[in-house]
Amino acid sequence: MAVADGMTLAARIRWAMSSAATASELAVLVALALHARGGEAALSIERLCGESHVSEATARRTLRALEARGLLARTLGGGAGRVSKYRLGIEP
Repeated sequence: MAVADGMTLAARIRWAMSSAATASELAVLVALALHARGGEAALSIERLCGESHVSEATARRTLRALEARGLLARTLGGGAGRVSKYRLGIEP
């Protein structure tokens, strides 16, 4: 299921909860779902870590795993403090 325009916050959180396989995936997906607009969230890695309460290494590893599973697609921001974009609910 893709995160679509017009989905309520509750629906985005349910999507995150049903998609996560680990606690770190749940934390990262919920943080992204809270910021999703039109199925896309834009956050720096620092902010994502702060809001999901995981280390940078865990966040990066989790994002790679979620991308490999087809739950998101990333457009990297290009450096410290830069905002990356995450398209949620992308299927391979």
